[in-house]
This record gives sequence, structure tokens and C-alpha cells, in this order.
Amino acid sequence: MPFPKPFGFNLAFRRLHQADWRLELGRFLRFAAVGGLGTITDVGLLNLLRQSLGTPLYLANTISFSAAVVQNFILHRLWTFPNQPARTARRQLLKFTLTSVAGLGLNQIVFLGLHDMLLESWVLWIGSEPLAHTVSYNFAKLVSIGVILIWNFGANRFWTFRPGSGAASRDHSD
Repeated sequence: MPFPKPFGFNLAFRRLHQADWRLELGRFLRFAAVGGLGTITDVGLLNLLRQSLGTPLYLANTISFSAAVVQNFILHRLWTFPNQPARTARRQLLKFTLTSVAGLGLNQIVFLGLHDMLLESWVLWIGSEPLAHTVSYNFAKLVSIGVILIWNFGANRFWTFRPGSGAASRDHSD
């Protein structure tokens, strides 16, 4: 969005602002790509635990979510928010874990709530209760992941990997 001339913004400031916007967009896209891999881990493990081992949904969701969190932290440190000083890893892991625990709470509310709310509709529409159950919790899982994406990006970008904390404010260079 161009800056209006009456406010006195010069060309250099506009270019700087546009570059910052591009850096954040790139960072968000890397964040989403890591999240995509986390989604595969989360949904895959959820289905493995549920269908192969009969693990209760709330426990299978907690385990699969936690596995994706660990994977995502490692990938975010290496790729999304690169060049972080090693000395900050422990503090960032603690912040990432706290953010993820809050995200897990939100995820459980959306996941279990939506699954319970839609299960009967899925049974009526599909006709097979076991298949409807699987479709229902997978649909609820994908919706909950989408909702949590916004929370996770904001909390991790501006708290865990806060701009201005050393190398965290610099963009990833390929």
C-alpha cells in the first residue's frame, strides 16, 4: 500500500517498509510450511494412535500435538527464525512450550467441541458410524490446526522469537 505524499514519507522509507513487509511475508510462509509438516505429523500420529491402538481421542490428540510441537520448534529455530544465538535456545524452548500448551488448550476445545458437535451430522450424511467418526475427528483436527495457526504465529513471532532480540530480527538468507 503506497504512502500518501502529504505525510512526508520519502522513497527510501517506502522501500524500507516494503522490504520489512516482504521479510515478514517470507517468514510467515516459512512458518506455514513448517506448520504443514507439523500438520502431517499431527494428523498422521493422531490416526495411528486412534485407529491402530484405540487410544482415546483426547490422549491421542495430546500426544500427536506434542510430537508436532517438538518437530516445529526444531524447524523454526533452524529455518523460520534462523541465526538465533545458542544461548537463547533454552529460554526460547520454554516460551515455545508455554505458547504450545496454550495452543494445545485452544486446540482441544476446538477439536473436541467441533467433533462432538458434527459427529451426528457426519453419521447421517455418510451412513457408516465408524467412518463418520473418523471423518469427523479428522475434519475437526484440520479446522483446529487452522485456528491455532494464527495464535501460534503471533505468539511465537512476537514473544518466543521476538524481533530485536539479536539475530531474530534479521531475515533468513538463502
